[in-house]
Amino acid sequence: KHVFCEKPFALDAGDAARAVAACRDASVVLGVGHDWRYRPALVEMKRMIDAGDLGTVMQVEANYSHDLLADVSPGAWRADAAEAPAAGMTGMGIHMTDWFIALLGEAREVHARISDRVLGHGTGDTIAVTLEFANGAIGYFGTTMMTAYLWHVRVLGSEGYVEARSENELVIHMRGREPETRAFDAVDAVAAGINAFAATIETGAAYPIPDDQIIHNVAVLQAIVRSARTRKPEAVS
Repeated sequence: KHVFCEKPFALDAGDAARAVAACRDASVVLGVGHDWRYRPALVEMKRMIDAGDLGTVMQVEANYSHDLLADVSPGAWRADAAEAPAAGMTGMGIHMTDWFIALLGEAREVHARISDRVLGHGTGDTIAVTLEFANGAIGYFGTTMMTAYLWHVRVLGSEGYVEARSENELVIHMRGREPETRAFDAVDAVAAGINAFAATIETGAAYPIPDDQIIHNVAVLQAIVRSARTRKPEAVS
C-alpha cells in the first residue's frame, strides 16, 4: 500500500530516514500532511522567491497559534512530553519548519525557548525558535497553544518583503514602491495535498515534498526539542 502520514513524520531523524528507505525499497509513494505547501498565498510567495523577485532572502518569520489543542486531557498523547515534545511543535510548529525548508533549504542551527504559562502540560504551551540556514538566511517563529487564532508568514528580501496574512492574501512591499495586496481564490489545502499524493501514484509525477526535506524537517524538530531542553543552540544533524 502507498503511505500517507500525518505530521510530524517522526520524532527522530534516523527513524525518518529508515521509514523513507522502506517506502523506496517497497516502491510505494510516501506522502506527508504538510498542507501549507498548497495554500495559495504561500504558493505565490515561493514562486516569487524562486524567481528572485525579492532579491537575496534575508529573513523569514512566522507565527501560528490558537487554542484548538488547549483542552486535551492530562493523560492524552498531546499532553505527553515524550509523544508531543516542545509545546506546540508537533501540532503547529512543524508546519512552519516545513515551510521554511521549502523556501530556504536546510537549517544548520536552531535555538529554542519553551515555557509553560497556563496549561500545565508536561510539554509546555509556548515556544519561540530562531534558526540559521545553510544559505546564510536567518528565521524565527513562535507558537502558543492558548490564545486567539493567529497565522502569518513573512519573508524579507534585499528588494522587499512579502507577507501572507491569510491563506488567500499576500501583501507585497518592494523598496521604493507602495505596498500592494493580492487576493487568491480559496483552495482546500488539505484536499490539495491528498490530490497531489494521488497524482503521484497515478501518473508517476514527482511528489511535491522531496524525501530529503521530509527527513530534514524531522532533524530540525529533533534539534528544537534538544535546544528546548538544554536552553542552548543546537546543530541540526
